[in-house]
Amino acid sequence: MAERMQAIDRRPWRWRATSCAPSWAGSSRPTFRAARRQPRRPAPTSPAPEPAGKRALKNLALAHLMAAGEHEAQRLARQQYEQAGNMTDSLAALGALLNYGHGEYPQQALAGFYARWKDNPLVVDKWFSLQATARHATVQTARELMSHPAFTLRNPNRARALIFQFCLNNARGMHHPDGSGYAFWEEQVLALDALNRRDRGAPGARAGQLVALRAGPARPHAGGAAARAGP
Repeated sequence: MAERMQAIDRRPWRWRATSCAPSWAGSSRPTFRAARRQPRRPAPTSPAPEPAGKRALKNLALAHLMAAGEHEAQRLARQQYEQAGNMTDSLAALGALLNYGHGEYPQQALAGFYARWKDNPLVVDKWFSLQATARHATVQTARELMSHPAFTLRNPNRARALIFQFCLNNARGMHHPDGSGYAFWEEQVLALDALNRRDRGAPGARAGQLVALRAGPARPHAGGAAARAGP
């Protein structure tokens, strides 16, 4: 829809990204509490559709209870993270803590997760993506993550996990009224394009993933730095 618009007002997107989940999650607490109820002896983890769907519903309920400010949800998220028997539950709890957790524990959990999985590239990609798409993540957050020793633009999957996820799936950070998100987008497209030109044999169309977003940042509502992200 955005690609067909002549001018795109991103401000409602930022408001929805910030306000909608907490507001309607609060009115649906009984439903989400019921979805969180688990049998005393959980069934072994299975990739089959039914148990996978139950895990997805349980984790969605946890995220919404956290968004609604449910005090008990903080304890449940921490417990799930520490006792998770599969990556789905571990990442879901970590994401809920990162987005809605209190105190120092969310950052401690992030550090512990990385220490445990730092030798697994696919899991580290997910670790970057969680932080890039967190509700409080900004362009500065993305830049700080790019300075992490495990990040390099030369790894297409790592660049996709951080830069692409921030630009595509972090409406609040990407569409800031000061245009910093668009300037960041432009900067990364140029950097990835330069790598593509220099490393002709490198796998993956790195810059192409971000250029696909051109229709959005090319016509921002705000001026300033955002205007530089045009074609």
